[in-house]
Amino acid sequence: METTFDVRHLLLLLVRNTWLIVILTLSIIGITAAVSFYLITPVYEAKSDILVTMKNGDGVETPTPGEIDSSLKLVETYRVIIQSPTILEPVIQTLSRDIQLDDLLDKVTIRALDDTQVFSIMVRDEDLGFAVEAANAIAIEFQKQTIQLMNLDNVHILSPAKVPSIVDPVSPKPIINIVISVFLGIFFSLGVVLIKEYFNTTLATEEKVRKFLHLSVLGEIPSIKNKKLKKESALLSAHNELFYKLIPRCKNQLINMEAYQNIIANLKLAKEPNGKTILVTSPNQSEGKSMTSANLAIVLAKSKKRIVYVDMDLRRPSGHYAFHLSNQRGVTSILKGNLTIEECIQHCEISNLSIITSGPIPPYSSQTLTTEEVSGFFKELKQLFDVIIIDSPPMFVSDTAILSPLADGCLVVVNAKKTRYPVTQKCLARLKNAGANLLGVVINDKKVKTMPYYY
Repeated sequence: METTFDVRHLLLLLVRNTWLIVILTLSIIGITAAVSFYLITPVYEAKSDILVTMKNGDGVETPTPGEIDSSLKLVETYRVIIQSPTILEPVIQTLSRDIQLDDLLDKVTIRALDDTQVFSIMVRDEDLGFAVEAANAIAIEFQKQTIQLMNLDNVHILSPAKVPSIVDPVSPKPIINIVISVFLGIFFSLGVVLIKEYFNTTLATEEKVRKFLHLSVLGEIPSIKNKKLKKESALLSAHNELFYKLIPRCKNQLINMEAYQNIIANLKLAKEPNGKTILVTSPNQSEGKSMTSANLAIVLAKSKKRIVYVDMDLRRPSGHYAFHLSNQRGVTSILKGNLTIEECIQHCEISNLSIITSGPIPPYSSQTLTTEEVSGFFKELKQLFDVIIIDSPPMFVSDTAILSPLADGCLVVVNAKKTRYPVTQKCLARLKNAGANLLGVVINDKKVKTMPYYY
């Protein structure tokens, strides 16, 4: 079962990174082609074939089997002689281009054909004409020196070097290089994808949430982009942006409405008895908990249930910005006993939706959010409303540990692009220790390709 999951996860990973694989592979192919065709100077090879026979200085041939074997051994001796200064220094004097001995030696290769008396003198150079000239000069000088040094006239130039009718460099080989680069590009891009995934600790997929948080995903909220409304906003801030991310004002309303209806269906709020308290939180700030809680309340209100959105983030409240309401009275006013719930309820253009903002921010929120006061506050809300959506502080704030066990359930919002599972795991452990009932996870800011419907 684990193997099946790993294979499926790998396939999904490759599909999600298809463009990265294609771009990296094509880039490597393009670089290889450019280097092979335009940057590397072509190198050509000229070859002169030499035949070694058994003939003494008087010209009498003695081709016995034993002497043939001796001639094969002579080939190895000749290899050393050819690459010696005795041969190459006189050759340098005859060449049309000035060249040092070591440089010429680097260009010369001697290759013997297996089990034959033939070997080749090969010279490589960027100038084919020079390579031909050098190969032939070495062959001639070697033939001459053999007679003088060894008193043997057994070296014959079998095939002198010449410029071929079709000139093909030995290096580089662009076609071969490109074919190799295709495979290297694929393997390299796959390696990049796997390394990227290994070091990617974001909770971007349902598989990761299940694997690292051991919670079910209740829904995925697509990325919301509304450039038109942003341009119309004279003073755009994070709070203005939140206002434009609510369903009545955001782009692609149908897609986002479907996403939140999925969450509501998975939470089974429509079938639950009235008085359900859902606390919405996230591991860190700016991961979408306020947007999620506000939009959940808006979609739930369309089901004709009595819904209340309560902003209990007393450190960085944003509910009044989301609905463009006053924040002079709210949760803090109720908990301090200054006002009743009915006096703090506000309304917006959404029917069946009531809103209680945070109220004036206290200097120490933990002193305001006592278990006794909050518990009594929740009980009163349950008598007045069918579903209570609590916009809670992030999970790392101590206030959440006070609020979470008093709610019927906690919904954790993670951002597909920012939330990292090591931090989230620690935050969840704190909530579990506090006695919170974790309902599941909502993945926010998820890139969705399916249009116009979202599933």
